Amino acid sequence: GDGLLNRAHGLRIDKADNLWVTDVNAHVVLKLNRQGAVLLTLGTKGEAGEWNEATGSHRFNQPTDIALGRNGDVFVTQGHTPEGGDPRVLKFDKSGKFIKTWGGKGTEPGKFAVAHGIAVDAKGLLWVADRENQRIQVFDQDGKYIREMKYAGLPCSISIGDRYVYLVNGFAGQLLRLD
Repeated sequence: GDGLLNRAHGLRIDKADNLWVTDVNAHVVLKLNRQGAVLLTLGTKGEAGEWNEATGSHRFNQPTDIALGRNGDVFVTQGHTPEGGDPRVLKFDKSGKFIKTWGGKGTEPGKFAVAHGIAVDAKGLLWVADRENQRIQVFDQDGKYIREMKYAGLPCSISIGDRYVYLVNGFAGQLLRLD
């Protein structure tokens, strides 16, 4: 990533061993092969803004993390800072075609203060770390709100394994294992 990335923030590896990385400062998501060649770029490098198909605006606002669905769909969280970000989840197909978005700023279910991390569980549900609202929100892959879990801290990153869910509680220096 030397010279390619400004501030790498999120990373996932797909079934074909490609790397998906978010660059929170350059406002892009890159799909790279193992040799580092760029296979796909989502967003407009160096330009923050709104993703709006109607106006042709293909901009992220501080993309933070990526999750990959079983069918190859790509889910991106954005909105790293509470002051200026636009916290939401954006959904794309495996070729990078935009499908939909949900979220926005707020404290009510389905809204975010900071959409910081995202993971897919074995049932295909999306777990989104809503950092400053101190919670994890769970959605189906169409953005339907399912439930939330509150935490005393700032949930930043989520990893879901076969048996446990691991959560990084940022600024507290904790790694939590959820049963």
